[in-house]
Amino acid sequence: MDAALVGLLQQTVSVASATTTNLYGETSHGTATELAARVEPRVTQIRKADGAVVPSKAYVYLDGDASITTQSQITLPDGTTPVILAVEKHTDETGAVDHTKVVV
Repeated sequence: MDAALVGLLQQTVSVASATTTNLYGETSHGTATELAARVEPRVTQIRKADGAVVPSKAYVYLDGDASITTQSQITLPDGTTPVILAVEKHTDETGAVDHTKVVV
């Protein structure tokens, strides 16, 4: 990510990767990692992978190719743990992942 944009990552989020899913569909998560982020409140409509249209709460921007999926757990600076609706990897002109956008 461009150095000027990295300066915008003034908040911290915690991300815990999914480890297992039990027979009831409940997902367990590993140890959380703190990441610098920019959290922008943004209410929009988003279409999930299953076709359902749901409202989003915010966009979370992370530097580089962050290890996060829709099965991960994210804790925002306000202490909430919203459902991750989508994860987008954005590339730079060389094809490398520049930043990751998480829609919650």
